[in-house]
Amino acid sequence: MPVESAAAKNMTTDLDVLAGIDAWQMLDSEGVMRGIASRVQWGPDSWRTFTIRRERPTGTPTELAKRLRAIDNPREGWLLPALTIQAYLTKPKPGGSLIEAAVVRTMDLYAYAQMNPCTKPRQNPADGVWFDWYRWDALRRVGCQVGTVVGTKQHLDDGLFPRPDGGPI
Repeated sequence: MPVESAAAKNMTTDLDVLAGIDAWQMLDSEGVMRGIASRVQWGPDSWRTFTIRRERPTGTPTELAKRLRAIDNPREGWLLPALTIQAYLTKPKPGGSLIEAAVVRTMDLYAYAQMNPCTKPRQNPADGVWFDWYRWDALRRVGCQVGTVVGTKQHLDDGLFPRPDGGPI
């Protein structure tokens, strides 16, 4: 599908549903961009985990299945987000405040998930969807770079996630 075509109006939905890309990070001055997956949980606390949708009651393929297919078959060239962000916000939804958020390379998160299968998935009682979860600190312990933001304070790993102004993200 040409991105300049009239049919591209559905591209945002396709990027989200098929490739898991919710946002783009663009560095115009360097002529590059990358996709970002974003997951937001609303409530009073941060669980300090990345969550990955494992199973839907409908049987529709989940992020876990789609991302692993792309990662396990690199020669097929399937699109996937470069970074994954998990954020925890207070209610009301929308309009809450950031409690805490983290960013990790998507490839690192899914490699960790493959090597350390979640033994206690959680089910969302509202829709019956099952999620695997992985603690930010556990990923750090095995060498994954995980940047965090607590409220308005950044705690980021050695600048590997550049912002357009050259600082870390």
